Amino acid sequence: MILPSIWRRLRRRRTRVAAAVLASLLCAPGSVSAVPLKTLDIFAGAHTRIPWRSDQGPQARAQMNVKDGAPGLRLICPLKSEEERCFWEADMRLDLSGTTEIVLSIRATQPAAISRCSLHFRSGEGWYGGWFEINGPGWQTVRIARHDFAAEGSPTGWGMIEGVRLSFWRGEARDTIVTLAGLQGNCDSLLVLRNSDAAATLPKEMATINRTVDRVSRWFEAAGVSVGNLNDDDVKDGVPAGCQLLVLPYNPQPPETTIKSVVAFAARGGRIIAAYHMPSELAPVLGLKGTRWMATGPSEAFASIRFCEDPTDGFPFVMHQDSWNANIPLLDGAEVLGYWQDGAGVTSALPAVTISTNGAFIGHVLTNMDREQKTQFLVALAATVQPDMKAELAAAMMARSQRLFGLADGVATRAFIRAEAIGALRPRTEARLAALDRYCEASVGITNAVSFGELQRRADETRKLTQAAYFGAVPNRGVTNEFRGVWCHSPEGVDGLSWDDAVRDLKRFGFNTLFANMVWAGVAYYPSSSVPVSPLVRTRGDLLKQCLSACRKHGVDLHVWKVCWNLTRAAPAFVKAMRRAGRLQQNADGTEQLWLCPSDPRNRDLELSAVVEVARNYDVAGIHLDYIRYPSADSCYCEGCRKRFGDGTALVVTNWPADVITGDHASAYKAWRSEQITSFVVQTAAAIKNVRQDIELSAAVFPSWPSCRETLGQDWVSWAKSGAVDFVCPMSYVTDAAEAASLTTAQLAAVGAGARLYPSLGPSTKGLPPEQVVRQVDWVRKAGAKGFVLFELDRDLLDVHLPALRAGATAE
Repeated sequence: MILPSIWRRLRRRRTRVAAAVLASLLCAPGSVSAVPLKTLDIFAGAHTRIPWRSDQGPQARAQMNVKDGAPGLRLICPLKSEEERCFWEADMRLDLSGTTEIVLSIRATQPAAISRCSLHFRSGEGWYGGWFEINGPGWQTVRIARHDFAAEGSPTGWGMIEGVRLSFWRGEARDTIVTLAGLQGNCDSLLVLRNSDAAATLPKEMATINRTVDRVSRWFEAAGVSVGNLNDDDVKDGVPAGCQLLVLPYNPQPPETTIKSVVAFAARGGRIIAAYHMPSELAPVLGLKGTRWMATGPSEAFASIRFCEDPTDGFPFVMHQDSWNANIPLLDGAEVLGYWQDGAGVTSALPAVTISTNGAFIGHVLTNMDREQKTQFLVALAATVQPDMKAELAAAMMARSQRLFGLADGVATRAFIRAEAIGALRPRTEARLAALDRYCEASVGITNAVSFGELQRRADETRKLTQAAYFGAVPNRGVTNEFRGVWCHSPEGVDGLSWDDAVRDLKRFGFNTLFANMVWAGVAYYPSSSVPVSPLVRTRGDLLKQCLSACRKHGVDLHVWKVCWNLTRAAPAFVKAMRRAGRLQQNADGTEQLWLCPSDPRNRDLELSAVVEVARNYDVAGIHLDYIRYPSADSCYCEGCRKRFGDGTALVVTNWPADVITGDHASAYKAWRSEQITSFVVQTAAAIKNVRQDIELSAAVFPSWPSCRETLGQDWVSWAKSGAVDFVCPMSYVTDAAEAASLTTAQLAAVGAGARLYPSLGPSTKGLPPEQVVRQVDWVRKAGAKGFVLFELDRDLLDVHLPALRAGATAE
């Protein structure tokens, strides 16, 4: 499949990783560490003589040998008397343009005295500020990514730092001593470049650009690989010298300065991975003449990518994509690494991934599916195009394979797993930990060099054994009739599976409820006389009927997921008609929103007719309202709202909309907006119950109440308490189990004991690993939830997360 020349040249460069490295990484869980990155210590050399000024205490100077020989500061913080904070400043000139992460060691004698800490770098007329916390006594390492620093004022740039400020904000009223050591600036070997300049030229694309950057970065980090994020402005004078591999995940319109810097980076030996859009200047660098754009529907020509069958290089055999179009590379020296496959699994002759001596090109953005395969692909691709990073990547993978939940190393992870197991679960947990130890110890006997693909396979197996040990320690706190639901965003179901296949698997994993997205404000995926019908119905048939048939067959309750007001999926002709009729929402400045106005009776009738039609024609278990709110606090302020607010409240508004935003009628308008949503929910409940008494009405809602009532008009607590809805599903999409549990506790307290509430977790939205999903489910159960919902039903949920949940469900 792959031509040999470039491939062989790349593989000859450090293509095998020494077995001693592998053995040491696997058999010493407490000592694994990534290859150290280049650092610049800002306390070193001449900086040790620079004074640190403070209004709260004596001046401080940098001190040598504060911790393990590293220089640092010892600061006395009189927070018992200071009402706000203690801070120190120092003047120093630094060039941090090549820095992607700030790392420091810190400890406090009284950690409770400090609520939070900030580190600021002064540049020109502004600052770059980053925040962190001190968690408990003893030394801890704080890492702040450069992209997490916020610009304040008008800083000149990271290359022109003129001062540093350290601030410690008051917690409890007590004094403390803070010691800092080894404040350093790292440049990651692997950088992901964000097309930030597109905010001015392609503003509508920035959300997609940001999601893609975050997604790709998260996948690398899931493998343990440290990643730095840079913006276009950060590379205007060149790519940082410490970078070896630059990833352009979706850069539709980079400025000329970025293009020149990327080309120069390749000329000096740097390697590039670019996806989808590629400037013409970069094409010859990657061995291409250019690209040819092709469009298709999901599950058709660009459903997946099939790679070479050589397992030594670490690539997956097939990686699902579900792309709707692609840029087909035109070869001019590059070679093909993978080809597009269609939905039936037939491999085409269309190149999907190409490789050259300077890097690789991917024909589409990496979509948010098949996430574990994407992680494997990215690491293997990085090791292939930049063999100099193989040792670093190998160390990162192996270190990550034995760590869960951000714990320091394998020793800490094993201790955590043992602490989780109680009673009868201890023998199972110990057995699984023993299996993990045996697998790691077996690597000590390896005497020959191993391929990167073999190391990647062993890291993956080690991680699975570590996860299995944790799953075995989690008791089953869910009762047999617990509500277990999933959302499915696609009316066609899971890519590559029939509804029957997907629902059968849901039932097999113990799930009893499916929320299927079948109707929006302006499009239905079944024959409808109320709203326009999707063209999919002509080619695929009645998708709601197909889904319902599968749910009945396998004993799963189907709730039709109804997206309210939002016209994102509506046909242009329908949107145009709504615009002409004055039925769309407006922001305060008059900007149009592609949402129907909830106070317009015509829109309410339209939405209600769609819901009643489903209840009447399909024997579904329920109707599930989503987007049952306003899009933001900045809507709706259309002329229709102005008139209807005045008529409904008898209040006179002379200065619209200022009077209802910050003026005398602001509170009344917030209450009126909320009532528009609440009254529609009540109206919907009455209408569908009139059709069938046994049908349930539910809603997907924002997790924090009452703030969502004030900003979005979504008073879901009143709906639950009054019985307007049968249950609510707060979308608690967070990464931390404790935060998920805290939200659940507050939500249950808000609705009271008589209401049904099922917290909703986001494996797909947050890219959670399976152990985090298991932990979040465990913790929300502890918080009192009688069920949960997961977003969303895709291959990763079926192949990774649901098996993990089942693995911890019963004792063996």
